[in-house]
Amino acid sequence: MTRRLLLGAGLAAGAQVSSLALLLTSGWLVVRAAEQPPVLYLLVAVTSVRMFGVTRAVLRYAERLVTHDVALERAIRTRVAAYRSLDRAAPAGLAGARHGDVVQRVVHDVERTQDRLLRVQLPWVSGSATAIVVVGVTSWLLPVVGLVLAVQCLVVALVVRWLVPRLVRRVASPTTLAAGVTELARVAPDLLAYGTSRGRAEQAHGAIDGIARRSRHDAWTQGAGTVVVLLGTAASLVVVVLLAAASDVPAPVLGVLVLAPIGLAEVLENLVEAERHRPAVEDAEQRLAALDQLDAPVVEPARPAQPPTQTDLVLEDLAVGWGGEPVATNLRARVPSGGVLLVTGPSGAGKSTLAATLTRLLEPVAGRVLLGGTDLRAMAGVDVRRRVGLLGQDEPVFDTTLRENLRIADPAATEAEVRSALGRAGLLTLVDSLPDGLDTSVGEGGSRLSGGERQRLALARMLLADHDVLVLDEPTEHLDEPTASALLEDLAALVPSHSLVVITHQPSVVAHFAGARRLPIGEPSGHLLASPPPGA
Repeated sequence: MTRRLLLGAGLAAGAQVSSLALLLTSGWLVVRAAEQPPVLYLLVAVTSVRMFGVTRAVLRYAERLVTHDVALERAIRTRVAAYRSLDRAAPAGLAGARHGDVVQRVVHDVERTQDRLLRVQLPWVSGSATAIVVVGVTSWLLPVVGLVLAVQCLVVALVVRWLVPRLVRRVASPTTLAAGVTELARVAPDLLAYGTSRGRAEQAHGAIDGIARRSRHDAWTQGAGTVVVLLGTAASLVVVVLLAAASDVPAPVLGVLVLAPIGLAEVLENLVEAERHRPAVEDAEQRLAALDQLDAPVVEPARPAQPPTQTDLVLEDLAVGWGGEPVATNLRARVPSGGVLLVTGPSGAGKSTLAATLTRLLEPVAGRVLLGGTDLRAMAGVDVRRRVGLLGQDEPVFDTTLRENLRIADPAATEAEVRSALGRAGLLTLVDSLPDGLDTSVGEGGSRLSGGERQRLALARMLLADHDVLVLDEPTEHLDEPTASALLEDLAALVPSHSLVVITHQPSVVAHFAGARRLPIGEPSGHLLASPPPGA
């Protein structure tokens, strides 16, 4: 990448130099032609004008290809790093951030970082190279003019670098629209149901007005930077004209010297545009860098232990919580392979926190969890989650087909394996009745499915992953009684091929697994043995 980056910078500088050389050579040619010399004296200049015209276009095109290729490769790496940071920080996530904020960081901020190379660094590189070439040529023609142009470039560049970013930052970036609209789209049904949608449109329009104000301010800032460039160019032009007129340089050279400050104005104008983008690029980079600083709730072992062959699950004096603060303590239980453990307790007692700990999304505050005799903290998180699967209360369903939603668990799954998972989850009959079968689109968030069908789809996806231990966190949440009862029957049928950890506060679920040993959270508890598999 470094070589391509240097090549792109060289091409950008070459294109800018060719553009200015075209202007200066044309000026020399026009003035020299006015003296009516023999045509042969003009052939080199005429050929040079054509060459610089073609070279400018070719180099510009090549520069676009090379630099955009590098910028896009950087963006891919940045986006992958952002995803890895989010994955590492899950489930702690972004404290206080909305869904739209996460989308903005992963999408908009990553795209904005491309401007660091294309719109900030390249204009400075090509502009500096062009200024050095022009100052060198004019110094060779008339040294004092070269000095004037050097002062023009240095002073204008310093003023632009100091002034423009400060003017841009005088108005805060309107970053709330994307997050607000995303959040509004997610909760729109609830707002309509409760009659609280009034005023939401005004909030969106207020954010739009903020963007409009920012756009006007950006235009004003661009104009202020342009004024600085034009004032510097005008002052330099006046001095160059006076100095050149007082010298004895030939008329064609005088034309070149007079055009040089004007040609540099375009180069300096590019710096204004670069500095106008700098604050937005820096803010985007800071937000992405903040993702790297997120504390990981789980510390991966330096040398992960091999996954055990046995799948019995043991909780030894376990305390679970967030940020080192326990919300449930003194948890002791044993789930043999194919057994059932029923975890009960009131809302907020720490049942979902226990589920996250069992799947190694959180570290235990105290005690330990053993899987087949191996401490989960000694295993890589991905190895734990291959053995222990979690079915949450609101599992994500993506706006794609049934098949693709299922194959998230196993992209290499065959048709027979997919249908087997659907059958065990009690969804195969429905899928076979659909005209498009597995290729049926489920809509955004599974909107074309009922609540029970979405939960069964998530269960089939977990079964397709072939976990040994299934942690079911409130599996009947949001389901009506007949649908919940049918789902519980299918869940019970998974024993003894799978161990179940059923987390609930619903009396119907407790009644259905009445034969299982219970682990109460938020109540006095002792050492519990989960129900053994049938026939054990």
